[in-house]
Order: sequence, then C-alpha cells, then structure tokens
Amino acid sequence: MPYYNTYSYHQLQKHFGSEFFIQRYNKNDVRIAQEGDRFLPSERLYEILEGSSSQGLSVDNPILDEDVIGVEERWTVRIYNEWLKKLAQQNNLPLVDLYTLYEKIREGKYVTDDGVVVDPKYPNGNFFSADGLTPSSFGHAVIANEFIKVINSSYQSNIPLINTRAYLTK
Repeated sequence: MPYYNTYSYHQLQKHFGSEFFIQRYNKNDVRIAQEGDRFLPSERLYEILEGSSSQGLSVDNPILDEDVIGVEERWTVRIYNEWLKKLAQQNNLPLVDLYTLYEKIREGKYVTDDGVVVDPKYPNGNFFSADGLTPSSFGHAVIANEFIKVINSSYQSNIPLINTRAYLTK
C-alpha cells in the first residue's frame, strides 16, 4: 500500500472512542497513541477499522510498529531536514528541499508552474506511479523543475522549466 495514503490519529480515535495502544520496537515496549501518529494502510488496520479485530484496544494486543509512523519518527525527519537547511546556508550551498515539496504535495497544496494541481492520491492521483511510492513521469518532472529552479536562482542560469503537462498520463 502507498506510504502517502495514511490515516491520522483522529481518524482512528473516532473508531476506538478512547485511547489505544501502539507497539514500539518490540512487543514489550508499548505506548498510548498520540496526535501526530500516522497509520499506514494494511490488512491489519482494515480489520481494526471494520471491527473484526480488537488489536489496539489493550497493552497486550497493540497496533504493530510497522503499521505506524510515530510522531517521534516524523519529528526526526523534520529535525534532520532543518539541520540540512542550516548546513547548506552556513556553507552557501544550494539546497533542493524535497521534504517541504513532498509535504505540500501530500497536503494537496502544490500547483506546478504551468498550472497543474499535483494530486498525491493513490491510485488515481498524478504524482505517484503504480507502486504508490515512486513518482510517476509527471512526478519526476515536478521534482526536476524544483532542481531547475534552485540551479537558476543559485547560479544565475536560465534553464527552462519542464512542461509538466506533457507528462500527464491519460
């Protein structure tokens, strides 16, 4: 299932109606789910949402770590990205911020320079390929344009942007 198609803590909390439990690293390390956790679509998660599984209702039967991107994992990536930005600034190096690009795309807030709304939904969106993780040809054109913009602004170049519309599949 595609990584970018996730369920929020609030979506699962509506189902559980109270606190629910998540495995951390091993069965003996369990925590209460919290706002900011993201849940990956899986057969186990579907069974929970359909009511055919009691997983997550107790410390002894938590939602598995592999089905969750924990808030602490999300913060680690964010912190690392901020460190890279500062390092690039300190050394006067250009940086293509793919983290922010992907966040905008995931939130549905990115429009290409030639006016195409980038849709991350799977399987009917335009950004991801059939595996739900790898960008489509259109997605690669979007990313390439981000590199071109950084190169142009950093090195006073005038490389033309790619016409992303040409890469939309029908």
